Amino acid sequence: FMSGTIQAVSNECLPFSSKESIEQSILKDYFNGINGLDVGILKFDSFNIIFKPVFYVHYSIYSVFRTSVGLIHTVDKTEHFLIDGKTGKLVLEHDMGKLLKGIRMIKNIKKNSQISIKKEDFLLNETELKQRAIKGIIRRNTRHISYTGRNNQSYTKECIPKARDITLIDVKSIYMPLWNVSINAIKKKYGISFIETQTVNITQKD
Repeated sequence: FMSGTIQAVSNECLPFSSKESIEQSILKDYFNGINGLDVGILKFDSFNIIFKPVFYVHYSIYSVFRTSVGLIHTVDKTEHFLIDGKTGKLVLEHDMGKLLKGIRMIKNIKKNSQISIKKEDFLLNETELKQRAIKGIIRRNTRHISYTGRNNQSYTKECIPKARDITLIDVKSIYMPLWNVSINAIKKKYGISFIETQTVNITQKD
């Protein structure tokens, strides 16, 4: 706790597999489809995980918008998402559903003699992360609504939820596992980087 803010500190992460499971997954996902390749020539050189800091947010929102003609729009839902613990931006927005499938299987980060492990620091504290989350929720749920007035004229109203309309059900600082694996194949060396999820791993490109 520093200067009225809560520092983001955690040793919890989204689930990650054993070295052996990752070996099998890589052979299946990246090499089995290559014609004429003997996977027996592949030698795993190194494994490392970079734990990337993220902030989990589970929220509900109830917001109503009225004009002189009455109710024109309602927001009433519950959602969850992840934001980057360094930048405050949404994490892998198009693949976030894959990451969130592991949210109920969070585990502690432990040292492993077979895998090199590195934890990156949170650059935003929990107070800042919550503020970013609220702003993001408001932005995600802002809509331009068209309606007809009593004079039969068409109007458009920007419906912006208020912070008081939002309830943060659960927020926590956690990490997601980014794997970097090096493989030797005769005279060639391959580097594979991916974020592990409970469904399909998300390949990262340089």
